[in-house]
Amino acid sequence: MTSLMTVYDAFLAKVGEDDWARCYSKEDLECFIKDWREFLNSAIPYFKFPRCSLEINEETQEFVDENISQDEIQVLSVYMKQEWLKRTIDTWENIKTQYDEADFSQAHLLDTFLKLREAAKDEAKEIEAIYYRSRKKKPYKYSRLIGGNKQNRRRFR
Repeated sequence: MTSLMTVYDAFLAKVGEDDWARCYSKEDLECFIKDWREFLNSAIPYFKFPRCSLEINEETQEFVDENISQDEIQVLSVYMKQEWLKRTIDTWENIKTQYDEADFSQAHLLDTFLKLREAAKDEAKEIEAIYYRSRKKKPYKYSRLIGGNKQNRRRFR
């Protein structure tokens, strides 16, 4: 079975968060894992049609379905990155500049953050679309959708 830590590792490879690098104790690691789990919990609903179950065994902290592949892990990790960016950008430090009349200097920075968040959302949609279009690294045979006999296939060419 696939450990949740495998998904967390894929997620951490996509973000450069310094806060998680400061792990000095077992309690720190437990806190970080809870944080990563919240990102995973937020990412799962975005993944509309996975080819396997994303159910989690809470005791073992593993996915129940043993068919989870690197494809599913990467889609989940990109959605986790999107959720991390949303939280990072939506912090009070970035939002308070919208309400401070004396200082408009950070408006450009906030606009850049919002564009970054949209780019992450687009990246997640793109990797999920690639996931849906291929099976075992091969394109899906859409011709199967039009029916089984040759007469139907000729009609739709």
